[in-house]
Amino acid sequence: MRRPSSYLAILFLIALVVTGCGAEEEILAPIPDPLPLNNTPEGAILRLIAAYQNRDAEEFGKLFTGDFAFEFSRAANPDLVQMFSAGFFREDERECVRNLFARAQPENSPFLPPARSVSLHFDRTKPVDDNSEGRDPAVYKRLLTDLSLLVTLDFYDPDGTLRQFKIGGSNPTQQRFFLVRGDVANDLDSDQPATAERWYIYRWRDESAGDKNRSPLDNDSNLRAPTQAQESTWGRLKALYVLPRY
Repeated sequence: MRRPSSYLAILFLIALVVTGCGAEEEILAPIPDPLPLNNTPEGAILRLIAAYQNRDAEEFGKLFTGDFAFEFSRAANPDLVQMFSAGFFREDERECVRNLFARAQPENSPFLPPARSVSLHFDRTKPVDDNSEGRDPAVYKRLLTDLSLLVTLDFYDPDGTLRQFKIGGSNPTQQRFFLVRGDVANDLDSDQPATAERWYIYRWRDESAGDKNRSPLDNDSNLRAPTQAQESTWGRLKALYVLPRY
């Protein structure tokens, strides 16, 4: 996927929405071990949460179909909607978590510190039937949930505090997931069982609210650092950890 030539510069400006917080403020959610099995729609959501908290990029990446697409919030991140107008797909999602969890960037990329720890909570985890657009609710499900996500980066500010992404909290953030049963899913890899006993995510939509979540990155003439600490969106975290392809 080709990115604009100004992408690298914008990435650094995106990073300015990361807020610095002391390590002593970290509150980590319990991490299931072993990972829940994605043999039900809820199991797929619980596995997604657990794999992300475990910083397990490989297992997290196996939860998405070959035709997966992530949609950035038009209300909160219109700049990213435009930047990723060609789409954000499964390989982008997998690259994002590899970079976030293991700092798997090539030497000529900007320095992006990996995550030291992750705490993720969904308010709801049980998907409901999806019969929209003529879908069969027996094999298609969807979930709309509020969430809170705290990603502590392996990076210290000059004052000795660890940097963190805060998503959710005081700013409403909703995520909508669309799931499909494995026997009707599209373009699964060989290590993704294509059976009725597995469920996968084929679409993920960030429905975060606008205004309070937006950073001042609407256009090149308005690129500036926020005047105070801001919470971020999951979409902006993804954008920061996906490298440009030329």
